[in-house]
Amino acid sequence: GQLASLNIVTSLHDYDVHFLRRELSKASKVVSIEENMTSGGLGSWLLEHCADFKINVDIIRFGITGFVSTVGDQSFLRMHCGIDADSIYTKIQDQL
Repeated sequence: GQLASLNIVTSLHDYDVHFLRRELSKASKVVSIEENMTSGGLGSWLLEHCADFKINVDIIRFGITGFVSTVGDQSFLRMHCGIDADSIYTKIQDQL
């Protein structure tokens, strides 16, 4: 069995960095899922934090990685960008 922990981050502004450091230090892998651009988002913030505090953890980032010119409903766009449940599940399984 895999042990997992779930932390939901809704704002980076007031996030408890001591808690974050402690949680990241315990992890071997971290998955960041955001329904927005990966550049400058939560995953980037986690990578910077790990670099600043010399925390060695594998971070798997999900999000929109480039310009999206495709039109469709939310489900279609999530699938197109690889942030739908099936894509996320498959990528995580491939990295375990």
